[in-house]
Amino acid sequence: VHGRCICHHNTEGLSCERCKDFYNDAPWRPAEGTQDNACKRCNCNGHSGRCHFDMAVYQASGGVSGGVCEDCQDNTTGQHCDQCKRFFYRDPLKVISDPQACLPCNCDPDGTLHDGVCESHTDPALGTVAGRCTCKENVEGVRCDKCKANYYGLSGRDPLGCQPCNCDPSGSLPFSICDPATGECLCQQFAMGRHCEKCVVRYWGLGNSLYGCSPC
Repeated sequence: VHGRCICHHNTEGLSCERCKDFYNDAPWRPAEGTQDNACKRCNCNGHSGRCHFDMAVYQASGGVSGGVCEDCQDNTTGQHCDQCKRFFYRDPLKVISDPQACLPCNCDPDGTLHDGVCESHTDPALGTVAGRCTCKENVEGVRCDKCKANYYGLSGRDPLGCQPCNCDPSGSLPFSICDPATGECLCQQFAMGRHCEKCVVRYWGLGNSLYGCSPC
């Protein structure tokens, strides 16, 4: 068409006055002398085909990159779709552009801090390991799915994860642990109670006998 510009350098519009879609990593500028100031393609690591230019991001990067990817796929997020979403972690054996680079966390939400979020990537300097669950204080296991010895009742509502059993050492079996679900203690032969805190009928002197109590 007569009078229509033929655009180059990844630009478009009647006067080539804007960058093409997905070429928004730098601001549009007209060519100056031998500098073409070509529009730069966004880098979304293959997880998105859409981006927009953000001047604040561009300035913060020192004029390196201002393209912000939109609608990142494959469980990625970030300016360049270069991080794993919450509840996912980076497979250390895959590059971030791999569609399977981000794997789901496998943490028990009841026993893990932050509702089941795992460590997102491996970083020796920070001491993080990709996929590792961070257990609440009284919880253990790779998935943070069981109470520590002498604790019971794993619960997401408990900030520590599990409650202490509080078995009475005078009436409970030596080196025994309580039931991890109910918290009931294992009592010596003549002791009784949830915490093995009293003698059975017709016995007395909790802790004064090898069997917990002595006959009356």
